Amino acid sequence: MDIDVNLVDSKGKKHCFIEKVSELKFLKHASFAGLGPNFAWVPAIFHTLGLAFHFGSKFSLKSDHIERTWPINDPDDLREMSRLTGRAVGDIFAKSHFGARYTLCYEHALHTKAIAQAGKSPDFYCIDRYGTKAFTVEAKGFSQCTIGPKQFARHKAQSAASQLPIHYSVASVTHNIYSRITARVEDPEYESVPLDPSFSRILIEEYFSTIHARFSRFCEVTDEFQVGETRYLAYDASPYLAPAPRGAVRFEYLVPRGVPTGQALDREIYDELSYFDVDGIGVRVSA
Repeated sequence: MDIDVNLVDSKGKKHCFIEKVSELKFLKHASFAGLGPNFAWVPAIFHTLGLAFHFGSKFSLKSDHIERTWPINDPDDLREMSRLTGRAVGDIFAKSHFGARYTLCYEHALHTKAIAQAGKSPDFYCIDRYGTKAFTVEAKGFSQCTIGPKQFARHKAQSAASQLPIHYSVASVTHNIYSRITARVEDPEYESVPLDPSFSRILIEEYFSTIHARFSRFCEVTDEFQVGETRYLAYDASPYLAPAPRGAVRFEYLVPRGVPTGQALDREIYDELSYFDVDGIGVRVSA
Protein backbone atom coordinates (compact mmCIF):
# COMPACT_ATOMS: atom_id res chain seq x y z
CA MET A 1 0.00 0.00 0.00
CA ASP A 2 1.25 3.49 -0.89
CA ILE A 3 0.69 6.32 1.62
CA ASP A 4 0.92 9.98 0.58
CA VAL A 5 2.95 11.62 3.35
CA ASN A 6 3.42 15.26 4.34
CA LEU A 7 5.98 15.33 7.13
CA VAL A 8 7.59 18.25 8.98
CA ASP A 9 10.75 17.32 10.85
CA SER A 10 12.22 18.79 14.05
CA LYS A 11 14.02 21.50 12.07
CA GLY A 12 10.81 22.67 10.42
CA LYS A 13 11.70 21.19 7.04
CA LYS A 14 8.81 19.77 5.05
CA HIS A 15 9.08 16.43 3.26
CA CYS A 16 6.50 15.11 0.79
CA PHE A 17 6.91 11.50 -0.29
CA ILE A 18 5.15 8.19 -0.82
CA GLU A 19 5.70 5.52 1.83
CA LYS A 20 5.31 1.93 0.65
CA VAL A 21 3.89 -0.34 3.35
CA SER A 22 3.68 -4.09 2.85
CA GLU A 23 1.03 -6.33 4.40
CA LEU A 24 3.47 -7.74 6.95
CA LYS A 25 4.78 -4.31 7.89
CA PHE A 26 1.28 -2.94 8.38
CA LEU A 27 0.29 -5.96 10.44
CA LYS A 28 3.29 -5.72 12.75
CA HIS A 29 2.74 -2.03 13.48
CA ALA A 30 -1.03 -2.42 13.85
CA SER A 31 -0.47 -5.27 16.32
CA PHE A 32 2.02 -3.63 18.67
CA ALA A 33 1.63 0.16 18.43
CA GLY A 34 1.08 1.57 21.91
CA LEU A 35 1.18 -1.81 23.63
CA GLY A 36 -0.05 -1.77 27.21
CA PRO A 37 -0.73 -4.30 29.98
CA ASN A 38 -4.33 -4.84 28.80
CA PHE A 39 -3.24 -5.98 25.33
CA ALA A 40 -4.80 -9.14 23.91
CA TRP A 41 -7.32 -10.10 26.53
CA VAL A 42 -9.75 -12.52 24.91
CA PRO A 43 -12.42 -10.19 23.41
CA ALA A 44 -9.69 -7.95 22.02
CA ILE A 45 -7.97 -10.91 20.38
CA PHE A 46 -10.89 -11.74 18.16
CA HIS A 47 -11.91 -8.12 17.59
CA THR A 48 -8.43 -7.07 16.51
CA LEU A 49 -7.33 -10.18 14.66
CA GLY A 50 -10.69 -10.91 13.10
CA LEU A 51 -11.79 -7.38 12.21
CA ALA A 52 -9.15 -4.73 12.32
CA PHE A 53 -6.29 -6.34 10.42
CA HIS A 54 -6.37 -5.50 6.75
CA PHE A 55 -6.63 -9.14 5.66
CA GLY A 56 -9.49 -9.76 8.07
CA SER A 57 -13.02 -10.62 7.12
CA LYS A 58 -14.22 -7.02 6.65
CA PHE A 59 -11.27 -5.03 5.31
CA SER A 60 -8.40 -5.55 2.89
CA LEU A 61 -5.24 -3.63 2.01
CA LYS A 62 -5.17 -2.24 -1.52
CA SER A 63 -2.59 -0.28 -3.52
CA ASP A 64 -3.41 3.10 -1.95
CA HIS A 65 -6.30 2.62 0.49
CA ILE A 66 -8.13 0.32 2.85
CA GLU A 67 -10.97 -1.45 1.05
CA ARG A 68 -14.21 -2.51 2.66
CA THR A 69 -14.55 -6.16 1.61
CA TRP A 70 -18.30 -5.95 2.17
CA PRO A 71 -20.57 -2.88 1.89
CA ILE A 72 -19.82 -1.87 5.48
CA ASN A 73 -21.82 1.09 6.76
CA ASP A 74 -21.55 0.45 10.50
CA PRO A 75 -19.79 3.58 11.82
CA ASP A 76 -18.29 1.60 14.72
CA ASP A 77 -16.51 -0.77 12.32
CA LEU A 78 -15.22 2.13 10.24
CA ARG A 79 -14.06 4.10 13.27
CA GLU A 80 -12.22 1.08 14.71
CA MET A 81 -10.41 0.36 11.45
CA SER A 82 -9.57 4.05 11.03
CA ARG A 83 -8.26 4.21 14.60
CA LEU A 84 -6.00 1.18 14.19
CA THR A 85 -4.75 2.38 10.80
CA GLY A 86 -3.89 5.75 12.32
CA ARG A 87 -2.03 4.09 15.18
CA ALA A 88 -0.11 1.81 12.80
CA VAL A 89 0.93 4.73 10.58
CA GLY A 90 1.90 6.86 13.58
CA ASP A 91 4.05 3.99 14.86
CA ILE A 92 5.75 3.58 11.47
CA PHE A 93 6.86 7.22 11.27
CA ALA A 94 7.74 7.52 14.95
CA LYS A 95 10.38 4.89 14.20
CA SER A 96 11.42 5.72 10.65
CA HIS A 97 11.77 9.50 11.00
CA PHE A 98 11.85 10.44 14.69
CA GLY A 99 14.14 7.83 16.23
CA ALA A 100 11.80 5.66 18.31
CA ARG A 101 12.71 2.06 19.00
CA TYR A 102 9.76 1.33 21.29
CA THR A 103 6.28 2.88 21.17
CA LEU A 104 4.45 2.12 24.40
CA CYS A 105 1.05 2.92 25.85
CA TYR A 106 1.31 6.42 27.36
CA GLU A 107 -1.16 5.66 30.16
CA HIS A 108 0.85 2.56 31.05
CA ALA A 109 3.95 4.73 31.43
CA LEU A 110 1.98 7.04 33.75
CA HIS A 111 0.81 4.06 35.80
CA THR A 112 4.38 2.76 36.11
CA LYS A 113 5.41 6.16 37.48
CA ALA A 114 2.37 6.17 39.83
CA ILE A 115 1.05 9.36 38.22
CA ALA A 116 -2.71 9.88 38.00
CA GLN A 117 -3.83 10.89 34.52
CA ALA A 118 -5.10 14.47 34.29
CA GLY A 119 -7.01 15.51 31.19
CA LYS A 120 -6.36 14.30 27.66
CA SER A 121 -3.06 12.60 26.97
CA PRO A 122 -1.01 11.41 23.95
CA ASP A 123 -1.35 7.89 22.58
CA PHE A 124 2.28 6.71 22.70
CA TYR A 125 5.27 7.16 24.97
CA CYS A 126 8.31 6.48 22.76
CA ILE A 127 11.87 5.60 23.76
CA ASP A 128 14.73 5.92 21.31
CA ARG A 129 17.01 3.04 20.38
CA TYR A 130 19.67 4.17 22.86
CA GLY A 131 17.33 4.70 25.81
CA THR A 132 18.47 8.32 26.17
CA LYS A 133 15.49 10.26 24.76
CA ALA A 134 11.72 10.01 25.05
CA PHE A 135 8.90 11.64 23.12
CA THR A 136 5.15 11.33 22.79
CA VAL A 137 2.93 10.70 19.76
CA GLU A 138 -0.72 11.46 19.14
CA ALA A 139 -1.76 9.05 16.35
CA LYS A 140 -5.18 9.56 14.76
CA GLY A 141 -6.97 7.97 11.80
CA PHE A 142 -10.02 9.27 9.94
CA SER A 143 -12.07 8.48 6.85
CA GLN A 144 -12.61 12.16 5.99
CA CYS A 145 -10.81 13.46 2.91
CA THR A 146 -9.04 16.46 4.45
CA ILE A 147 -7.84 17.67 7.85
CA GLY A 148 -8.22 21.37 8.56
CA PRO A 149 -5.57 23.47 10.35
CA LYS A 150 -7.67 23.88 13.52
CA GLN A 151 -8.30 20.14 13.78
CA PHE A 152 -4.62 19.33 13.28
CA ALA A 153 -3.64 22.00 15.83
CA ARG A 154 -5.77 20.22 18.44
CA HIS A 155 -3.93 16.94 17.78
CA LYS A 156 -0.55 18.71 18.00
CA ALA A 157 -1.56 20.20 21.35
CA GLN A 158 -2.64 16.79 22.65
CA SER A 159 0.62 15.20 21.51
CA ALA A 160 2.49 17.66 23.72
CA ALA A 161 0.17 17.30 26.75
CA SER A 162 2.55 15.02 28.63
CA GLN A 163 2.84 14.69 32.38
CA LEU A 164 6.11 12.82 31.85
CA PRO A 165 9.39 14.47 30.84
CA ILE A 166 9.82 14.34 27.06
CA HIS A 167 12.24 15.79 24.53
CA TYR A 168 9.56 16.57 21.94
CA SER A 169 6.18 15.40 20.66
CA VAL A 170 4.82 14.26 17.31
CA ALA A 171 1.32 14.55 15.86
CA SER A 172 0.42 11.97 13.20
CA VAL A 173 -2.96 12.17 11.46
CA THR A 174 -3.91 9.64 8.78
CA HIS A 175 -6.99 10.46 6.71
CA ASN A 176 -8.87 9.59 3.52
CA ILE A 177 -8.25 5.99 4.56
CA TYR A 178 -10.87 4.41 2.32
CA SER A 179 -10.06 6.39 -0.86
CA ARG A 180 -6.42 7.58 -1.05
CA ILE A 181 -4.65 7.14 2.25
CA THR A 182 -2.76 10.25 3.35
CA ALA A 183 -0.72 11.06 6.44
CA ARG A 184 0.33 14.38 7.95
CA VAL A 185 3.08 14.14 10.54
CA GLU A 186 4.69 17.02 12.40
CA ASP A 187 7.20 17.43 15.20
CA PRO A 188 6.58 20.52 17.37
CA GLU A 189 9.41 22.44 18.98
CA TYR A 190 12.29 20.56 20.56
CA GLU A 191 12.68 20.60 24.33
CA SER A 192 15.77 19.18 26.06
CA VAL A 193 14.98 17.36 29.32
CA PRO A 194 16.78 14.66 31.31
CA LEU A 195 15.56 11.08 30.94
CA ASP A 196 15.64 8.46 33.71
CA PRO A 197 17.29 5.39 32.10
CA SER A 198 16.03 3.07 34.84
CA PHE A 199 12.43 4.09 34.08
CA SER A 200 12.99 3.41 30.39
CA ARG A 201 14.46 0.00 31.20
CA ILE A 202 11.44 -0.94 33.34
CA LEU A 203 9.02 0.04 30.56
CA ILE A 204 10.96 -1.91 27.92
CA GLU A 205 11.14 -5.04 30.09
CA GLU A 206 7.39 -4.80 30.77
CA TYR A 207 6.79 -4.39 27.04
CA PHE A 208 8.30 -7.80 26.26
CA SER A 209 6.93 -9.58 29.31
CA THR A 210 3.42 -8.36 28.46
CA ILE A 211 3.70 -9.66 24.90
CA HIS A 212 4.77 -13.12 26.06
CA ALA A 213 2.16 -13.26 28.83
CA ARG A 214 -0.67 -12.43 26.43
CA PHE A 215 0.44 -14.48 23.42
CA SER A 216 1.14 -17.54 25.51
CA ARG A 217 -2.56 -17.60 26.47
CA PHE A 218 -3.85 -18.14 22.95
CA CYS A 219 -0.98 -18.93 20.56
CA GLU A 220 1.09 -22.10 20.31
CA VAL A 221 4.89 -21.74 20.34
CA THR A 222 5.96 -23.45 17.10
CA ASP A 223 9.66 -22.59 16.96
CA GLU A 224 12.57 -21.29 19.01
CA PHE A 225 15.64 -19.91 17.27
CA GLN A 226 18.64 -17.64 17.66
CA VAL A 227 19.38 -14.40 15.79
CA GLY A 228 22.79 -13.06 16.80
CA GLU A 229 22.73 -12.87 20.59
CA THR A 230 18.94 -12.85 20.83
CA ARG A 231 16.75 -15.92 21.41
CA TYR A 232 13.32 -15.83 19.74
CA LEU A 233 9.99 -17.60 20.23
CA ALA A 234 7.60 -18.00 17.28
CA TYR A 235 3.89 -17.73 18.21
CA ASP A 236 1.46 -19.21 15.69
CA ALA A 237 -1.55 -16.89 15.21
CA SER A 238 -2.86 -18.67 12.11
CA PRO A 239 -6.04 -20.03 13.74
CA TYR A 240 -7.21 -16.48 14.53
CA LEU A 241 -6.82 -14.92 11.09
CA ALA A 242 -9.73 -15.15 8.69
CA PRO A 243 -8.61 -15.32 5.99
CA ALA A 244 -4.84 -15.76 6.41
CA PRO A 245 -2.41 -13.58 4.40
CA ARG A 246 -2.36 -14.43 0.71
CA GLY A 247 -0.91 -17.89 0.06
CA ALA A 248 0.07 -18.39 3.72
CA VAL A 249 -0.16 -21.70 5.52
CA ARG A 250 1.10 -20.29 8.80
CA PHE A 251 1.36 -16.80 10.25
CA GLU A 252 3.70 -16.25 13.22
CA TYR A 253 4.74 -13.45 15.55
CA LEU A 254 8.48 -13.57 16.30
CA VAL A 255 9.25 -12.21 19.76
CA PRO A 256 12.58 -12.05 21.65
CA ARG A 257 12.46 -14.03 24.90
CA GLY A 258 13.62 -10.91 26.73
CA VAL A 259 14.94 -7.46 25.89
CA PRO A 260 17.07 -7.98 22.77
CA THR A 261 20.79 -8.08 23.46
CA GLY A 262 23.57 -6.93 21.22
CA GLN A 263 23.46 -3.95 18.87
CA ALA A 264 20.01 -2.51 18.21
CA LEU A 265 18.57 -2.66 14.71
CA ASP A 266 19.19 0.62 12.92
CA ARG A 267 16.47 -0.07 10.38
CA GLU A 268 13.72 -2.54 9.63
CA ILE A 269 14.61 -5.85 7.97
CA TYR A 270 12.21 -7.51 5.58
CA ASP A 271 11.68 -9.79 2.60
CA GLU A 272 8.60 -11.32 0.99
CA LEU A 273 8.00 -13.75 3.86
CA SER A 274 9.09 -11.82 6.97
CA TYR A 275 9.36 -8.38 8.55
CA PHE A 276 11.40 -7.28 11.59
CA ASP A 277 10.81 -3.90 13.17
CA VAL A 278 13.53 -1.91 14.95
CA ASP A 279 12.19 -3.07 18.34
CA GLY A 280 13.34 -6.59 17.39
CA ILE A 281 9.83 -8.02 17.00
CA GLY A 282 8.95 -9.67 13.71
CA VAL A 283 6.21 -11.42 11.77
CA ARG A 284 6.54 -14.11 9.14
CA VAL A 285 4.44 -16.30 6.91
CA SER A 286 5.15 -19.73 5.47
CA ALA A 287 3.67 -20.74 2.11
